[in-house]
Amino acid sequence: MSTSQGIPQENHQRPYDAMSPHMQEAEEVLGDINTRALAFIRARPGACVLGAITLGFLIGKLASRS
Repeated sequence: MSTSQGIPQENHQRPYDAMSPHMQEAEEVLGDINTRALAFIRARPGACVLGAITLGFLIGKLASRS
C-alpha cells in the first residue's frame, strides 16, 4: 500500500507507535497531577483564591512597568 507520493503508509504509523507508550505515561502522570491539584484546592479553597489574587497582582505590576 502506498500514498500518492509513493511513500508507504506503514512509515507514517512508526512515529505514532514509538510515541504511544510515552503518551500513555504522560496521560497517567497528568491525570495524577490533576487529581492531586483538585484535592489541594478542595481542601484549601481560601489559600488558592488568595494565591491567585496575589499572582494576578504581581503579573499586573510587572506588566505595567513595561
